[in-house]
Amino acid sequence: MAGQSQFARVRFKRVGVEVSVRIDGTILNPADSKELKRGRTAYWNDEEGIIVITHPNNPDKGTAFRPDDGKAYFDRLK
Repeated sequence: MAGQSQFARVRFKRVGVEVSVRIDGTILNPADSKELKRGRTAYWNDEEGIIVITHPNNPDKGTAFRPDDGKAYFDRLK
């Protein structure tokens, strides 16, 4: 799909458009982001309460999830 990040296309192509749009929105316009160990990057979406972690060296390219403790979880990531 035009305009989607490689991460969203690869990781979420089987999940559906709605999820990939949320993931792309988080990557393109995060409320917060930071570099993590091992070349990963974390993105926080305040509106959705989700974290997206891209990991270009991993075959699945990363993950996305909604942690129970929200932004506090994001803040503890290293």
